[in-house]
Amino acid sequence: MDNQDYDERQVIEQVSSRLRDRFPDREPAAVDAVSAEVVHEFANARIKNYVGPLAEHRARDVLKHSTASELAS
Repeated sequence: MDNQDYDERQVIEQVSSRLRDRFPDREPAAVDAVSAEVVHEFANARIKNYVGPLAEHRARDVLKHSTASELAS
């Protein structure tokens, strides 16, 4: 994927889908919100090829170390 083929919405959906499978005990909306927020943090990355894996890793850490109530606020 080069930078001009980058579609943030598609990356968010891919990250969200994998993380919803990995965290079935979390509310899907919370997983989606964390995924979107983290992917968006990489919006200005010069090289977009690694946004998905980097965002997934960071979002996984957020979900792993946050309680449901923390994610809801």
